[in-house]
Amino acid sequence: MARIDIQTLVMVFEKRIEALEKNPPHQVPMAVIVNMLEKSIDEIIKEHFVHLVKKDMEKLIKKQFDEMKSEFIKKTLENILTDSVFRQTLENRIKGVIIHGIK
Repeated sequence: MARIDIQTLVMVFEKRIEALEKNPPHQVPMAVIVNMLEKSIDEIIKEHFVHLVKKDMEKLIKKQFDEMKSEFIKKTLENILTDSVFRQTLENRIKGVIIHGIK
């Protein structure tokens, strides 16, 4: 499990403190202040885990795509190279180029 960045938590607390400065604590009950801080911590933790999930999903999708792409290329090349008509046409063109180059 990854750790939550301390600077991020400090920034959240700073945002909440700025909000409290607009409404000074002597006008706001302590329960409200504690509730605001708890919510900010919950938000940061949620954002952190959502970020981790997104990062893991991105890795898995890229890995799956790379596997599909490799399989597609392998199958396509196999089909092209095992096609006798294609091979015969390619041989004839190469022979024609070689003979034309000699003349």
